[in-house]
Amino acid sequence: MEKTVAVFPKNSRENIHINLTEFHGRDLLDIRIFWSADGTSWNPSKKGISIGIEKLPILLACLHQAADILGQDAPEPSEGEGAFLTPEEKATLCEEFNVEMEQIDGLLSE
Repeated sequence: MEKTVAVFPKNSRENIHINLTEFHGRDLLDIRIFWSADGTSWNPSKKGISIGIEKLPILLACLHQAADILGQDAPEPSEGEGAFLTPEEKATLCEEFNVEMEQIDGLLSE
């Protein structure tokens, strides 16, 4: 699997690429900085992170929490203190990544 999810500028010479990829049979989410000398061809840098897609729900919850701390728009906790994924988001993640709701709840409580 190799799919670009999003690309957005970091600055005039760098972009952030978010990709779904596979490495040694493991599905990964790769968030990486790409650089360009001429603004037309983009090259991956060593700056970035690759995580197993099973960790995506916890990453989303952490990003929601960061947005909340910064006072930016983020959904209100839906199920008790610290629950930053709505039931609809959890259901979507379960369907998209073929995991059970208990797995997501387990990741969020770690």
